Amino acid sequence: MEWEITQGVRLFRLIDRMRRAWTTITPCAELSKSQFGTLMALAYLGGRPGTDGTPPQAQGLPLTQLAHVMHQSPPALSQRIAVLEAMGYVQRTEDAQDRRVTRVCLTQQGHALLKQAYHAMNEKLDSALAALGKQDTAMLFTLLNKFTAQLEQAGAIPQICEDQAAQVTLPLDPAADGDGFPNVFRAQSATVVGALKTSHGIHSCSLLLSVVISSL
Repeated sequence: MEWEITQGVRLFRLIDRMRRAWTTITPCAELSKSQFGTLMALAYLGGRPGTDGTPPQAQGLPLTQLAHVMHQSPPALSQRIAVLEAMGYVQRTEDAQDRRVTRVCLTQQGHALLKQAYHAMNEKLDSALAALGKQDTAMLFTLLNKFTAQLEQAGAIPQICEDQAAQVTLPLDPAADGDGFPNVFRAQSATVVGALKTSHGIHSCSLLLSVVISSL
């Protein structure tokens, strides 16, 4: 059987290339991207440490609330929190009003490391985006938002608006599905590519992504 190199296939290859490049980008030696994303979520949503030995702000976040915001299961997130706690970066406490509720907050050590990782991550990504310039960077964000929305629609995933996404830094965690590739992939890619054709065009998106990937 001959495989047609459609625009959807081109995008599939490009995203796979981007995934490989993304695996080489790490916030710092001490943290994985998923751990970094968890600490970022805590920092943005109120789980920051106090200063000068004072209690953490708002006594931290309920674990279930953190899992909901990060769109992850509580058991999976609890395992990651346990690792971060053993590393000294977060602290778990019982809720003062309900002992069934576990609250999580950053420690002073975790907050300090997060600041370091945050600046390092920004430096790496800003360097890649600098290759595009301001105008193309703005276009890239516009296209990626539209593209992601179409992927979420094709995969029946609840959409997150840009303002909500900006509150939490989430790691890229693509899922591979090799079964039924021709039918499933062609159907979903046709939806996504069709939507991009009505916006700025798939060529612009592919070109801009290629420039960013080459700079990573």
